[in-house]
Amino acid sequence: MKLAKDVVNNQPSDATMATIVASLKSLHTTHIAFSVPMNSNVDFIARGNNPNPRTVEQFTAAWANAIHNAGLGVLWRGTFSEFEIGGNLANTPVAGAHTVIGLYNFPFYVAGDPANGAYAGGMQTQQWWLNKMTEAITRLASYGAFKSGDIFAPLPEPQSNHNFWDTKWNFLGINNQPDVYGSFFTSLKSSEDNAFASARVPGIITGWTSDNGSMFLSAGAGGGHWYPLALAALISHVVTDHYGSDGCGGYPVHSAQEMDCGPRDMYSNYRQPIAFKSGPTSGTTTLIHRPRRRIWSQSTASGSSWPARGSRPVLIIGEAGPVRTSPS
Repeated sequence: MKLAKDVVNNQPSDATMATIVASLKSLHTTHIAFSVPMNSNVDFIARGNNPNPRTVEQFTAAWANAIHNAGLGVLWRGTFSEFEIGGNLANTPVAGAHTVIGLYNFPFYVAGDPANGAYAGGMQTQQWWLNKMTEAITRLASYGAFKSGDIFAPLPEPQSNHNFWDTKWNFLGINNQPDVYGSFFTSLKSSEDNAFASARVPGIITGWTSDNGSMFLSAGAGGGHWYPLALAALISHVVTDHYGSDGCGGYPVHSAQEMDCGPRDMYSNYRQPIAFKSGPTSGTTTLIHRPRRRIWSQSTASGSSWPARGSRPVLIIGEAGPVRTSPS
């Protein structure tokens, strides 16, 4: 993220990208994740930005090419600048007014009619977002950015950005409608599939938008197991940015027990392979990886109920970080 999403106006060199990719490849990864906003270069300039030294499309393709040229796949974590909260407006006029902006000076939009106009800069319909995704895929495909085997996982952590907080497309706060959330991302996957087919880019794994672990837990958000079962079944995985701090099992935050409890709880309800895309870093890393290793070991045991992708469990770690598909 720090060398992709956050630096559109001050991009790293090709040599820096190649060095990072080589370092991550040494970890025996299969994919590398990165995130550059999917808005067009024209739109970035219109918002007062100066993408440099490449256009946004060229920057995105440069990262993808560096990864593909190393024989690896891309885990696409791009968002739209209007979809993610980027900051607050100064000098808010009145309570409930537009106070939140998106990334890179873009407006922040919710997917429906905002409750009393609070916070968001406005609303956009589901079809607006689907059309925007189709256009972005088509545009980036024209730069040769995609390759068979890539994993397309756009708009990560929508709940963290409150994209469904209003009365029509509410996320937890008002009407608690996981069915509406499920409808949006089911339609989004269909748009992704159709766009890649139209662009003649085969073999892209779609629909892997991740959400926080609390969306999947029995004692999590919205009364528990909020994430729609049908959506997990559609993509044949639970895809999560699991940070802990959810009190699973009553264990201490970020303890090995808590991080072990979470995926077990998820799997007990969804019965799908669990793909971890992101999680806490720094001092908590060892505590998180140890219980995951225990899960990996159990998943390879004969007759185990733990999930696997093919014959191997799945782990995906972090923004601009490695994807592992083996327990080692």
